[in-house]
Amino acid sequence: VSPGSNTLTVNFGLGDNPSSFVGQINWHAAESPDWSAGLNPQLLGLLGPSGTFSTYCIEGTQNVYFGNIETWSLGVVPLSGTPYPGTGMGDAKAAELTEFWDRFHDSIGADPTRASAFQLGVWEIVNDGLTADPFSTGTFTASGSVSQDTLSLNLATGWLSAIGGPTPYSADYTLYTLSDGGIQDQIFAVRTTPLPAALPASGLALGAL
Repeated sequence: VSPGSNTLTVNFGLGDNPSSFVGQINWHAAESPDWSAGLNPQLLGLLGPSGTFSTYCIEGTQNVYFGNIETWSLGVVPLSGTPYPGTGMGDAKAAELTEFWDRFHDSIGADPTRASAFQLGVWEIVNDGLTADPFSTGTFTASGSVSQDTLSLNLATGWLSAIGGPTPYSADYTLYTLSDGGIQDQIFAVRTTPLPAALPASGLALGAL
């Protein structure tokens, strides 16, 4: 689990949940010793042989337990039909979530404030869509009592306001969902465009050395 914050209070319409973890969860595809079974073929086909990936939660009314093995019984499913159970977010929110990831995920790094802001933005899109007053009204609300929380909320608000706007961005990722009826559905992404090539080393500079 890294990075993120556990000082925010979030509410998914069921009452305040203080001291929630709001951020990124890191995983390794190791469901069973038999890598031909269960989720592993789906994940390895998308992720490559390392099987490592990071997720964000799209279903705050259910739990995952850090440090445990989790099995998503429905496996890797289309984004628009989740979270499950329920009617799913639909195509419009799935497109907004994909744009949100494309625009801002690469800027997170290991910054807990940015990771918390990103998770807040994900929950806002999934639960309420793009609104003029995020985190204060609707199904999903959030608040915090420390400066990092305020920074995360303000950053997420700014990021959400850019969705659908004129500022160009690169569509680098395809998003997927891990889905189950009893634990948190999680989104993860696979880069579908190559990383920019590194600048070539300068032969003249090396010659001078």
